[in-house]
Formats: sequence, C-alpha cells, structure tokens
Amino acid sequence: PHKKSHYCQEKSNLNYFDDPYLNVKTLHDMFSQFYKEKTGKNLIMKYKTYFKFFKQQCNFSFRHPKTDVCDYCTECQMKLNVNPEDECKLNFLVHKKKIKAYSKTKTEILENCKTD
Repeated sequence: PHKKSHYCQEKSNLNYFDDPYLNVKTLHDMFSQFYKEKTGKNLIMKYKTYFKFFKQQCNFSFRHPKTDVCDYCTECQMKLNVNPEDECKLNFLVHKKKIKAYSKTKTEILENCKTD
C-alpha cells in the first residue's frame, strides 16, 4: 500500500509506502524471496544494483517513522488497509475508544491543574 505525496511535495510524482519501517533493503530481501519461490533459483542481482534501479526507475519513496505512534495501531491499520474485515478490526475499534477516553481524562485533569 502507498500514498501520493502531499503538502510541499504535492508537485512530486513520488508515491510513499504506507509502512514506515519499509526500506530498499527490505524490498530487496522480499523480492529475492519472491524470486526464489517463483523460479526455484536464487536471485543473482546484488543489493547495490537493486538500490540503483530503485532510485533511478521507481517513483516510490519512504517516509520516516512517526515518533509517537502506537505499534498496535500501526499494525492494525496496515492489516485493515489490506483486508478491511481483518480479525483485528473489533479490537482496534475498542483500542481507539480507550485512547480517546484516556485523552479526554488527561485533558480534564490538566485543565483542573491549571485552575488550582
């Protein structure tokens, strides 16, 4: 899964992968595994060649991982992007409601601290 660029890069033709932990090395490893499964042979293309091809020929790039993101939310969101009816859907909705309730409580406590 990927998204088009936005904000100051909206004129760019780059697409950005949704997975913040994906990189060229991971793609190369995944492609090597896919190639071996399909052909029964090991991929002879070195990472350096794959990297060069990726940078010159592909209109994809990577985003930096967000710093304050829940791992569970990221994992579920990726699963739901692939399959909207994934088994994590219900647990994810409950998880998001708990986060919202926690945020509301935290805001109320902070507001009370300001008035005291």
